Amino acid sequence: MTRWSLLLLLAAALSACDDGFSPRVDDNRAFALYGTLDGRTARQAIRVQDLAGSVLDTPDRLPVTVTSTELKTGRTTAWRDSVVTLPDGIRAHLFVADLAVAPGDAHRIEALRDADGARSVVTVTIPSSVVTSGPSPSASSNAAPVVLSVASGRLEGARVRFVVRRVDTDDSASFLTQPTPQEGGGQASFLSFLDTAELQATSLLYGSTPGDPVFVGAQLEGVVVGTTPTPVIGGVGSIGWVYPISLSIPFPTQTVTRVGFVDGR
Repeated sequence: MTRWSLLLLLAAALSACDDGFSPRVDDNRAFALYGTLDGRTARQAIRVQDLAGSVLDTPDRLPVTVTSTELKTGRTTAWRDSVVTLPDGIRAHLFVADLAVAPGDAHRIEALRDADGARSVVTVTIPSSVVTSGPSPSASSNAAPVVLSVASGRLEGARVRFVVRRVDTDDSASFLTQPTPQEGGGQASFLSFLDTAELQATSLLYGSTPGDPVFVGAQLEGVVVGTTPTPVIGGVGSIGWVYPISLSIPFPTQTVTRVGFVDGR
């Protein structure tokens, strides 16, 4: 692994920390674990500190075995130890694994001390996202509500990707629009203005020639970030989650056709 890759993984591993890495050594808890399971990459990383030692005295190898198990499939993954140097000069152990994570997964991560069997465990459940839509609000005939429901998560970088085509061809094209956040209606609620999208589709497909664009579909895209990291049992710290989405928006046919699209779904 390149030094740059390690630094990127370290940044992801530290993103779930609230006030920095502060392990304690005055009780029976075994390890401090911090990190984020990231659905945008096939390689995961978590920071591990043995609470029996000092954060200022980091050995070249941490005598601990770190594994994770995906509870639905039973697949077990071994994590590999590596040492990185933080910006403040302190060395830290970053455990990495070739592991893809996705919505609906439940990963049990365990750190086991080789000498005495002391362990810390955390089970991270990654919730799935659901997109719904409904008729246009009474005050607007050209906008449709888009609601993303996901437990303990927020949507960042929201955008809507429209897929359209001409009436006389099966070849499709796509473009992006920016939905407008609105209050209420769900954990992440937006308005998508379909008349603006219809104008953009017409220009893309026909230029200045008149024609009705065929609506093939629309996807809500962005990144869902967990807002409540899972605390470690038998240790300190927490593990969060993040993943990208591209989910079909079920716009009502009446809403689609009202603004000038031909519904081709």
